[in-house]
Formats: sequence, structure tokens, C-alpha cells
Amino acid sequence: MVVATKTRLSNEADEEINLYVKVNKTVSLKVRRSETIENLRVLLRHKEGVSEDLQLLEFNGKEICDHSDEKVSFSVETPAEDTIEVEVRCMHTVLDLKKIVESITGFPSDDWDLFHGRARLQKVKTLASYDIQNNDQLKMMPAKFWLMVRIRTGKVVTLLVTQMDTIRVVKEKVFLKTDHQQLVFGGSILEDDKTLAFYGIEEDFTLSDSTR
Repeated sequence: MVVATKTRLSNEADEEINLYVKVNKTVSLKVRRSETIENLRVLLRHKEGVSEDLQLLEFNGKEICDHSDEKVSFSVETPAEDTIEVEVRCMHTVLDLKKIVESITGFPSDDWDLFHGRARLQKVKTLASYDIQNNDQLKMMPAKFWLMVRIRTGKVVTLLVTQMDTIRVVKEKVFLKTDHQQLVFGGSILEDDKTLAFYGIEEDFTLSDSTR
């Protein structure tokens, strides 16, 4: 828990003040009075290593909220063409949301992506960054992304794949014959029957042809 305990106020809104914050111990932060709560959270993370999602800011016994703390309610259209209602905090990431939707629908989160209109939501970003509003509708679509494969000639082949594609499927998209072809990622030779999700391969990653 992070608790604001004392401030030294100033008459000028943009003048710097000393803000004392209790994080197991009391630390001092020099901020401007016009500073947002969201920026204060970032300062605390850099100074004390407390991630934003673990911070609970209070002053005089009341929780201090910013935009990222707000909840948003919206619907998600599933592959079964029905919809579910979801309420989450704006500070949650898309990956957090995918896990929640997976727990409700049973659809494995690696198999699909979330779309807001025509925009595919990147799982590392927060819902707040996409400005998702109450009563908006998201849609679950098969997870597809661009993957690059550098072959022996130095040419880079760009493929549209899904997380559930196997390495053999990727090889078939690149090579006419796959029996003696090897793909490498992170210094390891990839096994044909393993999926891209198994190796944690995501959008804009590059595989290499190691065939000799």
C-alpha cells in the first residue's frame, strides 16, 4: 500500500512541492502541484520499484484515483457469434483482458486477438491507451500477425501467421521442400510439431534458415 501522508503546499500551481509518501518507509518526492496522479505512480515505480498496478494511493483515508484507475464496461463478440459483458479497470493490459475473456468463454487466449473496430489490440498495452469507452464493442478474431523469416540468400520473407501455426506450417509457407530445412530462433533450432506460441514468437520477430 502507498499512502500520501503530508504535503507542503504552494500558492503557485506549477511550483514544486515536497510530497511525502509511505511505502513501507517514508520517501520524499519533488513534484509540481499540477502533476497528475498517473505520473506520480510512474515516479514511484522508478524510485521504489512498486509497479503501478500494485499501488493504492490514499490521502486523508480516501483513495486517490486517476483515469487509469477507472472501470470501463463493454461487450466482447465471441467466435460463437454471441456477446459477453466485461467490466475491467482501464489500467489493465490487453493481455489481462484476454485472460479474463478466456476464463469466461473457454477459448484459449493464444488462439485469438481482440479488435476495436479495425484496430488489433496489442497485448502489452493498456485499455486506457486505446481509449476504450463504456458500451464499446470489441471482437475476438483469429490471432494473425506478421512474421519474418531470413533465408540463406539474405532475403527476408514476410508471412501472415497465427500463434497456433506449427513450425512445419511456417516452413511450408517459405520452402517448397521442408524435410531438410531448419529454422532457428534465439539460437535454438525449432521443432516442427511445436507452435509459435510454444516458443513465445510474436509479431515482427525474425526466424532464420539454418539449413546447410
